[in-house]
Amino acid sequence: MVIHFKPNLFSFLIVAALFT
Repeated sequence: MVIHFKPNLFSFLIVAALFT
């Protein structure tokens, strides 16, 4: 999977997934 978006957004998604 090619990550072409901002790492900050990716990290936010991970954090959101953990706290959801």
